[in-house]
Amino acid sequence: MSGWVAPRFRLFDGAIEALDEVLVPTRRRILPVPSGASLLAASPDLAEVLVTAGGELALLREPARGIGGTWRRPLRGADSATLLAGDRLLVTAPNFEQVTHAGRSYETKSDHRVVLLDKVAGAVLDEAVLDVTDAGAEAIPHPTDGAVVLDLGEGQDGSTVYVVRDVGDRLDVRLALRDVVAASFSPDGKRLLVLPHPSYPALPRVLDWPSLDVIATTDVGTTGLGPDDFDLYGCFLGDDHVLLSVYEDGLWIARTDLTRLVPVVLPKEITGEEFEIGAVMGLSSRSFALKLWRPDHEVTTVWRI
Repeated sequence: MSGWVAPRFRLFDGAIEALDEVLVPTRRRILPVPSGASLLAASPDLAEVLVTAGGELALLREPARGIGGTWRRPLRGADSATLLAGDRLLVTAPNFEQVTHAGRSYETKSDHRVVLLDKVAGAVLDEAVLDVTDAGAEAIPHPTDGAVVLDLGEGQDGSTVYVVRDVGDRLDVRLALRDVVAASFSPDGKRLLVLPHPSYPALPRVLDWPSLDVIATTDVGTTGLGPDDFDLYGCFLGDDHVLLSVYEDGLWIARTDLTRLVPVVLPKEITGEEFEIGAVMGLSSRSFALKLWRPDHEVTTVWRI
């Protein structure tokens, strides 16, 4: 959960729910999904829901849609999906391989696939392999121009960021950045927030879109913060502000030119004495969701500025 994501959904107790700006369910649809299914994507009206379960990718379409029902296809480990224009679907998934070491065999992730599918029938139109190892993918769709930023995190080995487009039913995949975390687009789509990877300390930056030129770097002159202090979570709050997470469980708000950093005080009666920030998500220009990890459980909270 990161970035500016709208609309918002959750898979809960055998149903898909659409959530409003304070994460309250506004629409619900019962789904025939097995226990352990993971939600990948959904249409705003919940008529089309994409899930992964049991090594399969499944599109669950309401019969009233009138263009066919559910389809399934083998695609083990799918970790992101984006509904594109023109009845197209972009999905990422790792490849797996058997490795033998010291006389023992085990399975591990190798490189990562990007697959372009026809959403109506589930047919594969094009496929590309990304040069990453044992990675997990997060997809950040551009608000308007059809591009999808893929952030492939490889644990302590860093992160690789690609920009992917559907061009005439063929994938255009371009390496964009290394060893930073792509966090979110501004709602107007003109800027991309990138954060430092924990293994490569740096300052948060705002990049121009689509050139990816640096247009702002965090102003830390009056805060005492440095490259080692910033965590890998952050997001835009509307077009005018960004929210940045720092180690030692802190949040700071800055202008989109990354100046005028102001700390956010999180009351202990809500966060508890011991907690870690697990993710942030911009909900509006004045509100955000915050995932908190506590010693015994996880909780998602909504905050208004």
